[in-house]
Amino acid sequence: EDIILSSIPRDRVEYLSKHLNFTLRTAERFKVDPFWVLSVMWVESHFDETVESRKSAKGLMQIIPHTGKYLEKKVAKSDHLSAQDDSQKNVVFGTFYLKRLLKSFKGNPKLATCAYNLGPSRVKNGLRNGIRIGSKNHYLNKVTKAYARFTKKFLKAVGNRIPPYVETYVVLRTSAPV
Repeated sequence: EDIILSSIPRDRVEYLSKHLNFTLRTAERFKVDPFWVLSVMWVESHFDETVESRKSAKGLMQIIPHTGKYLEKKVAKSDHLSAQDDSQKNVVFGTFYLKRLLKSFKGNPKLATCAYNLGPSRVKNGLRNGIRIGSKNHYLNKVTKAYARFTKKFLKAVGNRIPPYVETYVVLRTSAPV
């Protein structure tokens, strides 16, 4: 946690420190790369749980109401991770959604990241119509840059030791997941 906190701007440490442990546990629970979750969270909210977008997306992971209702049903059926407050629920929903998108796009984190931002239907329609998804995607570029920032110190710190998250993109690849 200290390594991750040292990777972000100082004015954001207090924001993330309140949610970091829960986020890491949630990522581990859903078997999703925690650095990917944190990177999406950074791009979506800069770790500010009070942020609301023009499209009414809310919280750390910026879940829109329609998606939140869908995820509430899906999470309730598949997982009983207790969320103590709305910010934790938002992290659970966002992480669960990333996992579903990753599965939906056959393990391709680039497409899953684009789908988190654009919506899975737009990404699938684009693919069907021969559009190269992600080649000029500003959101994907921001997530990739954040991922590189979050993993740089971590990879340096763990060196040849076995990292705690054995099945993550950090371990499988030494660069950004997308």
